[in-house]
Amino acid sequence: MVLRGRKSRVVLAAGSALLIGFAGSVTATAAPAPELEPGVPAGYADQELRWHPCPSDLLDHALAGDGYAAARSAVLPGLDCARIRTPLDWAHPADGREATFWISRLPGTGGATTPLLTSTGGSGAGTLLDPHSFSGGMPKLRESFDLIGFDARGTSTSSTAQSCDPAVSGDPGLLATGPREGYDVLDFSAPSVARQLDDARRWTERCLAGAATTPDGASTAPYITYWQTVRDLDLVRQLLRADKWSYLGVSQGTALGRELARTFPGRVDRWVLDSVVDPLRSPNEVLQERYRARQRAVEAEFAPWVATRGTALGDSAERVLASITTLRADLAARPIRLLGVRRSPRTT
Repeated sequence: MVLRGRKSRVVLAAGSALLIGFAGSVTATAAPAPELEPGVPAGYADQELRWHPCPSDLLDHALAGDGYAAARSAVLPGLDCARIRTPLDWAHPADGREATFWISRLPGTGGATTPLLTSTGGSGAGTLLDPHSFSGGMPKLRESFDLIGFDARGTSTSSTAQSCDPAVSGDPGLLATGPREGYDVLDFSAPSVARQLDDARRWTERCLAGAATTPDGASTAPYITYWQTVRDLDLVRQLLRADKWSYLGVSQGTALGRELARTFPGRVDRWVLDSVVDPLRSPNEVLQERYRARQRAVEAEFAPWVATRGTALGDSAERVLASITTLRADLAARPIRLLGVRRSPRTT
């Protein structure tokens, strides 16, 4: 459905994609430099973007002992990178406390291009590589846009990095690698639930303990929020000298894009949100529904399909499900050791 007006268009795409504020022609045009936004200290708004090839940061990151950042730099050929300075707390932008994060740029190929901010989602994930990802699948984007990626505050390359020790937990939903011997995530007995809650508590405590600190020793964890991040990103828009810009976000990236558009509606040009995260449901509700949907798929689709394949799991959906349940219980009790690392079963 397309709603047309004199000043703007709103396009609602079928399925899960949502396009907001589609204004102007197909070919983007350069906008005049914006005026200084209220509340942005001149020291931040006047900073110069010093673009350089992203791979050139590899040695600096390696010498600083940041192996992850060095590895990221090595796989960013063709992209330019720049470091952004921003207030640590946008509620008090002139208090002198500062944070830094990185942005990337894949220059457009057209004669008149404007910035397109990109985010493939993943809570807490950086998006420096996203310009390559999106342009690979949609090469025509570069005819009208400079594609912009970013490693927001809280990511490992930012000065506000939040470090969570993966060995503390065994929950695969947290990308954890710790041991899970002795309990099964599908075991809802009181002892198992208590252990899993304790596991989550220890994980959270270790994440908070691993948060970067300010020069005076205070944790930066309270400042890792969408409220802060969207103001960082709008500072990026100003530094790119764009009166308006566009956004392409997927999955969890739609939540950030929604907050960015809600906070700065006057800066919206083309806004594409695909696989939208339901804003009316909590993250916990969304995750629960995701796991329930996977379980329904196993029961209604996978098990009947396997039953027709003549496997050792059984010749009916019921027998296949019983075999899977038995197999999971055996693996939970006796994890398989691979290359010296113990592996436990993941949720179905």
